[in-house]
Amino acid sequence: MPFDLQSAQVAVGIIIGLLTILGTIFGWFGKAWRWVSSLFKPKPPVGVIDVPSKTMDDDIQKYIRCMDEIKLRDKVVEDNLSGVKSTGQPMTDIEFICLQFRKISELIMLSALCAHKKDYLLIRVC
Repeated sequence: MPFDLQSAQVAVGIIIGLLTILGTIFGWFGKAWRWVSSLFKPKPPVGVIDVPSKTMDDDIQKYIRCMDEIKLRDKVVEDNLSGVKSTGQPMTDIEFICLQFRKISELIMLSALCAHKKDYLLIRVC
C-alpha cells in the first residue's frame, strides 16, 4: 500500500501530537512525583545553615588572583601593541612589553606553585 504525501503529513502530525501529549503527561507526572517524595524526606533542623563541605582554600584563591593579574597584564600588552596606549618612545614601549612578558611568566610559575603547593613541599630539597 503506497503512501501519498497527504497521508505522510497526517502520520507525522499524529506522531508529533502523541509525543507532545506524552511529554506533557510525563513531565507533570515527574514533577508531581518529586513533590510527593519531597514530603517524606527528613527536614533539616530549623536554624541550621547548610554550609558546603568544600570551600576554596587559600591556595586556590591565590591561583585565581594570579590568573586575574595575568589577564590584566595581557590586556596592557595588547593595548600597547595596538597603539591604544603608549609610553611615547619606541624603546621604552619595547622594554615595557618585555617587562610585562617577564611578569606574566613569573605569575604562571607562581600560580603553578600555589596550585600544587602540597606536591612541591613533598619533593622540595632544602
